[in-house]
Formats: sequence, structure tokens, C-alpha cells
Amino acid sequence: MPEVGTFLITSYDVRLGVFIAFALAAAALFLYLFLKGPIRRYRAKRDIASAYFPKVYKTVLHGDYYLINDFERGEGASKVHIDHIIGGDKYIYVITDCYFDGAISGMGEDASWVYYSRKGKKQPIPNPLAANRHMLNRLSMVSGINSSFMVGVVLVNDECFVSRLDASNKSDSHLVGLKDLETLVEDYESRNVTPFVKKELWQAIHDLHELRKASKDERTS
Repeated sequence: MPEVGTFLITSYDVRLGVFIAFALAAAALFLYLFLKGPIRRYRAKRDIASAYFPKVYKTVLHGDYYLINDFERGEGASKVHIDHIIGGDKYIYVITDCYFDGAISGMGEDASWVYYSRKGKKQPIPNPLAANRHMLNRLSMVSGINSSFMVGVVLVNDECFVSRLDASNKSDSHLVGLKDLETLVEDYESRNVTPFVKKELWQAIHDLHELRKASKDERTS
């Protein structure tokens, strides 16, 4: 006979404890999976560049490339703002971040596209490829780097559905999902073209960095 006050742990208690622990773990996993998408979308909407940065940085790290974030130069109509600039061995990638919580439709040369939100709203938006090409050309003007060495990239969230985009468009501005960025860069870097001279590439990236720094100093002074 057990003494008075002794707590006996029965096999039922053990099974009950295991069941409760399993149920809590399953509930936590379900909650994580249920909230993962909304949390990611909320974060991307609030700060797209920061949400996309890990993938951009991974691409840079794997290729041992140069990276400049949040490049800005000039004011008003002449303003240049580029979310990321990747200096590859053969090309410089001019990246614009976009987030669409739904679907977009348009052709490469259209002045405007159509955005269909998850809530069913339909609205016209400026052609993101055209906007990216404009930034690329502006960057070429302020930096002195020939635009033929640049590749424009409009980076969108992987959940975004894109329709009617002209796949035969020969422009050097491309709309790609986040997961396909590294593949696009690898494709360009594998092309049979003469790579940059290392010293000249470093100087070009250094000059862009100095332009960014000077513009930032002007805005804060």
C-alpha cells in the first residue's frame, strides 16, 4: 500500500501527458502553417526590399558578386531609385522590387497593365517593365556605364500570377518570381561574352556606391 500523500503516476497519466504534448505540438504546427502565408504577405507589403533581400543576398553570395542596395540619385522627374544592383562577372543587374497580392496581366510594350487583387478589385498599373527600363537608362546616364552591360529585372513575389506577358519580348528587362532570380542571373552569366575586367568592375561598383553615399548625405544634410 502506498503511503498517504504519495502521488502515483499511472500508465494512463503518461499516455495523457504524451497525448497533450502531441496535441499542443500539432496545434502549434497547424497555426504556423496557417499564418505563415499571411505573415509573409504582410511583411512583404510593408517592406518589400527587406523581404526580398535574403534571396537577393543568397544569389550574390553563391556567385561571389557585388551588391548595392537602395540606390538613389537625383530629385523629381530625374530621380533614380533602384532597390538592388548586382555586379556580376559579365553583367550588372538593375533590380526593381514589386509585390502584387493577386494577378497581373499585360504585354511587354503596353503602357499600362491590369492588376487583379485577391479581393477582386481590378485596376490599371504602370507597366513595371517599362519603369524598370527607365531606371536602367537613367542609371546608365548618371553612372556613365553603357546600358548594353546592364540587365533589368522586375522581381515579384512567387504567389503573383502573371498572364499575357509576351514571352518573345527581346528586351533586356525581365519579370521574374523571387525563386527564379538566381536562375536568371546564372543564365546571363553563362553566356559566351567577354567578362568585365575585374579592376574595371570593382571601379564601376565603387563609383555607384560613392554616388549612392553622396546622394544619401545630401538628403540628410
